[in-house]
Amino acid sequence: GEYGRVKKVYRTAMAMCAAIMAAGTLLCLVLSEQLIGLFSTNRETIAIGTTALRIICTGFLVSTISVVVSGALEGLGQGIASLVISLCRYIVVIMPLAWLFCHFAGADGIWHAFWLTEFLTAAISLVVYHKSSTEFNRLSATHTVWQSKKSRCPPVWESTGFQCLCLLLHIADERITLRCGADDRCIHLVAHIQAQCLWDAPAHLDPAAV
Repeated sequence: GEYGRVKKVYRTAMAMCAAIMAAGTLLCLVLSEQLIGLFSTNRETIAIGTTALRIICTGFLVSTISVVVSGALEGLGQGIASLVISLCRYIVVIMPLAWLFCHFAGADGIWHAFWLTEFLTAAISLVVYHKSSTEFNRLSATHTVWQSKKSRCPPVWESTGFQCLCLLLHIADERITLRCGADDRCIHLVAHIQAQCLWDAPAHLDPAAV
């Protein structure tokens, strides 16, 4: 199903990104001085930059998680969840940590805030992704149920909005599967479908006669 395809792409992207980040980490550890030397010839600047790069690159590999999860959530239509991860990486987590580390460990403490932020954000990303993907999987399964149920509707229901009423009846029939019961979300969903679909159903239809 769609969830299975998303999961496969997610795992492939995670492996590819991890390989790239691992290579980047190795380069920064081994050739940090040469890389900084491309941007400055000042020995003091190169020394400071070399130290910073070697510390920061510690978080490259684990940053794979938050980067891929953020992209996967965008693909699942979970823009808010993706935004939360980005905010954690660039503002919510790193800025307080940078201030705290700088206060107690000096300038080098700021560089340590980078890799620690990546670890914390990775943990947050996994929690957010698990919650979002579980919900997406549940909705996908529900959609599959609806599609299979729809095929059992009388042929006449396949036009002029009858499928919407059919869907309403299946929601009632599958309320346990949908895990809603008297849940407000279920009530709102039914009300939404009524507002969007049932208006064009023929007036003579008697739902109780179905």
